[in-house]
Amino acid sequence: MSFLALGLKDWARKIKHKRTGEVQRLNRKLEELNSEDRSEGSLKELLEVKLHLNMEMDKNERYWEQRARVNWLKMGDKNTTFSQTCLSETTYQSDSWVAKS
Repeated sequence: MSFLALGLKDWARKIKHKRTGEVQRLNRKLEELNSEDRSEGSLKELLEVKLHLNMEMDKNERYWEQRARVNWLKMGDKNTTFSQTCLSETTYQSDSWVAKS
């Protein structure tokens, strides 16, 4: 089992490194294209680089959303327990107040 866990960690690290490198490469290319004179070819390439950069950023955002959800499911939401406790006490106090009247 630990061999599998190590393999998954290694795989995740490689994917993260690849994505980070791709975003950095696209940012460098974007800066390069922005500094050049505008022509029809460079505008087309500029749009393609922006599109790919946006796609990579969306992938990164989805990754972190999924990661946060997994952590939330794994560890639970501490605020939920607190809120339910307070709500239960408030409901109890409301019921007892109504019963006393």
